[in-house]
Amino acid sequence: MKIHQPIYDGVQLWEHHCFIEDTSLFGDNAVWTPEVIDEFKVLFIDNGISGNEDFFTKFERQLRPGTMEVKQFAAELLWLLHLFPSKIGAKKKEEQIKMVWSWSGQPFPENPPASIAYTPGIGSTGTAFSTHRWREVAFLYRLFAAAKALPVDERRELLANPWDFARFVDGIEGASQRQMRHILLNLLFPSTFERISTTSHKQAIATEFEKCPEITYTEPPSPMEGDLLLDWKLGHIRNVFAEKTGRDDLDFYRPPLSSLWSYGVLADPALVANYRGQLNAHTDLLWKRFRSHATDFVSFDEPGEFLKQTELDYKHLAIEKVATGVDSLNIGADPNESRAIALLDCLKSANTNIVDYRAW
Repeated sequence: MKIHQPIYDGVQLWEHHCFIEDTSLFGDNAVWTPEVIDEFKVLFIDNGISGNEDFFTKFERQLRPGTMEVKQFAAELLWLLHLFPSKIGAKKKEEQIKMVWSWSGQPFPENPPASIAYTPGIGSTGTAFSTHRWREVAFLYRLFAAAKALPVDERRELLANPWDFARFVDGIEGASQRQMRHILLNLLFPSTFERISTTSHKQAIATEFEKCPEITYTEPPSPMEGDLLLDWKLGHIRNVFAEKTGRDDLDFYRPPLSSLWSYGVLADPALVANYRGQLNAHTDLLWKRFRSHATDFVSFDEPGEFLKQTELDYKHLAIEKVATGVDSLNIGADPNESRAIALLDCLKSANTNIVDYRAW
């Protein structure tokens, strides 16, 4: 989406400076070298700290004996980790990145090629992403250590094909359990991989759309399974609806696609074509959906996956829908709608809590 393009532009700079080459994204030092990444392993991966201290307190203690380069590498790794989440504000992201950089004893560079923090983020990651941040960092270490073991030409070849790169990522230990697996693929290849950060959401979306008679699959272009096959299915579904609507900006978290799969009514073609009918049908489904997820609320010490992923998401969806409405006024809405209708559509969704959707 247009609102996220500055982030994707920044990732392209990171791709060249840090993934292909070994240089810093923000400074002049070579901080993405195999040697620096190996040092990070010794300090962070092999030196875990238990206890109730927060992530950054432990992070500083772990990196304290390290070189200037490894601390700047850690700051840029945190930058990559911060690109996607929309629930962390740009000010907080910038403060945290600069704090880690300051551990190197060097001032943060003025006018770096990429922005230090972007707002808004790309999507929701849920509370588990912050709670298990150290696991996401450890996964990125394993990924980049494996990548830097390859010759430069092979790294370039990986980035030339989204599916080859995804296979490489899926070959890293723990990939299927980490949100950064999904996030990194979207950051590097946004036209191929959706801005969805969990397998559970991807599967839920695919399952709903597969109820639509028009969704049939051919054989994928190459053997696929697991998350890779799921990614291919979502791309196919989006392409089917792009052809039907003549739009190239479809997103599973924004209307019209979000209002189809989130209500669970895709099995009825009449309701697919009738937005008001979807809302009425959704009312009948509320009790069924509550019963299916009620167990998530039983234990607050270890809530279920559905609760962790969806808690507070509606607030960020509301912001995105308002942004869509503004875009519709600035660049024009769907040819079959007036701009006013497009704006109202962004406000009346059951998922936003901006207004009482039942009044519509």
